[in-house]
Amino acid sequence: MIGMFTADDDVVTVEWAQEVRFAGAAARKVDSAPLDCALGYLLAAAFGTGAQLMLAAIVTGATGALFPG
Repeated sequence: MIGMFTADDDVVTVEWAQEVRFAGAAARKVDSAPLDCALGYLLAAAFGTGAQLMLAAIVTGATGALFPG
């Protein structure tokens, strides 16, 4: 299990698992950085996975990663 999704009216909540098991191997959860999130949005938009290009989120994430503080 990767996470548990629940929905109430207009709110979707996700509780992510701390550990993911696949084919006998275990991987621990890693916190994502702003640049990781921005890259994810960019790839999702570029390959047409249904995600909209969020230019503001990409610029904010890249700026935060390149110029912390």
